Amino acid sequence: MVLEWSRLRLLGDICFLAAAASDAARGPSYYPSLRLFLLRPLDLDFLFGGQTNCAVWDRFAFMTRCFSGKFLAGILRKSRAFGAGRAGSTGLTRCPNKNLKNRLRKIDLNNIRVARSETARDINRRTVLNLVRRLQPISRAALARRSGMQRSTVSAITEQLIAQRWVLEGAGDQLPRGRKPTFLHLNSDRASIIGIDIQPVVTTLAVASMDSRFLVQERISTGANPVEFIARLGRRAAELMRSYPNNSFEGIGVSLPGRVDSSSQRLIFAPNLGWRDLDVKTPLEKATGLPVQLENAANACALAEQWSGRNCDGVSNLVVVAVSYGIGVGMILNGQLLRGSTGAAGEFSHVSILGDGPVCRCGNSGCWEMLASNAAAERYYAESAPAHNGEAGSKSAGARVAFGDLLHLAEQGDERAAKALDRMAHYLGVGIAMLVNGLAPDVLLVIGDVTRAWFRVGPIVAQTVKARSVAHAATHIIATDPDAQPRLQGTIALVLQKHFDAPV
Repeated sequence: MVLEWSRLRLLGDICFLAAAASDAARGPSYYPSLRLFLLRPLDLDFLFGGQTNCAVWDRFAFMTRCFSGKFLAGILRKSRAFGAGRAGSTGLTRCPNKNLKNRLRKIDLNNIRVARSETARDINRRTVLNLVRRLQPISRAALARRSGMQRSTVSAITEQLIAQRWVLEGAGDQLPRGRKPTFLHLNSDRASIIGIDIQPVVTTLAVASMDSRFLVQERISTGANPVEFIARLGRRAAELMRSYPNNSFEGIGVSLPGRVDSSSQRLIFAPNLGWRDLDVKTPLEKATGLPVQLENAANACALAEQWSGRNCDGVSNLVVVAVSYGIGVGMILNGQLLRGSTGAAGEFSHVSILGDGPVCRCGNSGCWEMLASNAAAERYYAESAPAHNGEAGSKSAGARVAFGDLLHLAEQGDERAAKALDRMAHYLGVGIAMLVNGLAPDVLLVIGDVTRAWFRVGPIVAQTVKARSVAHAATHIIATDPDAQPRLQGTIALVLQKHFDAPV
């Protein structure tokens, strides 16, 4: 009891000093909700017996808005609750968020990151910025309601964002009575971003605004020599920048059909390009003077979906299957993009699902992408060509048909093309069943040109997954719109995420 009263007296002293400071500092720039964030996290640890967690931070954030006796009584109750639980402490903390129920978060003692005095302010700022981006146009009053912050806090943050040109004020709204609200929206012209989507045949470059709207796009052929091609790509990106002399550029995002080392930002291996251990980042930065971020194509698609929320708003566990001339898998688990220690997580495309299947470029036989990719469908179609001189599927039986043409033939009723798609769909379902069994995601997105024929492919995939899935996971399999360009959208999110993600 003596210890609790000591804590309470210290809290009272802190509140008194904060109130005195606020009285002395009152003026146009006075924002009481920000005053007590000058306290260090160590102070909180002392006050609450070393048990600082998000529940304490929530309680302490309320201190910045109220110094009443009712608040102090609440702090005392919280202190007693922590004192009762100290004996059984295990180093694990539970957050009282209903969305995180029964989810324990362990403190990583090998990677200790202590909260700074600015952490809470940074979290609040990014929360407001994300709400403006997602719900624009939106008033300050609506921001306060959606965020749970005090209106004075929201006003302080929005004024800061306006001063930094992140947010603009727009037209007001007419109400029957009361003050006319002014709407806020994201300043899409604050900066531009260059997005680059490298694929085996064609590479797409684009200039986008802050709201991910593409201002211009162009395509160039992907060269066979990686060093020469990256140099040409850098020159073209610099020319794009010069064509927008009045724009400031935030950076360059690059999507690659291979795995990227998350620490060195080097391309590890791109089988369908034939590139291995390549530095893509440095030449592009030298050519443009902009920071460059690299990401695997499937991860870029996952970031694009997390950024837009077009199909998965509020979903914490998402798997993206990007089907092209290879297959990529991107995973967002518990709301975080999963890269692994080296960035190589998600290489399910090179899991062998048919022991005596065709040999893959990675050296294995029967890899998933050798059986369910666009290239696999093209091969199935060629192999089904009528025999010529006793050799079925020979080159003399007919030229290999591109996947886009194969889709068109199947739509027109070509039996060979339809069977090739059906076979591809079966093996696509086999691999997706593996992901559903192993990861149990809430949503699994299929991305690629194959979704143009989803009316035919989708039922086969669903039937195969149902037959092979042993987990009782209610995974929703969704085919995305191929015209949405998720890879390219992901390159824009890759650059902008540093301003909108939760601070680390």
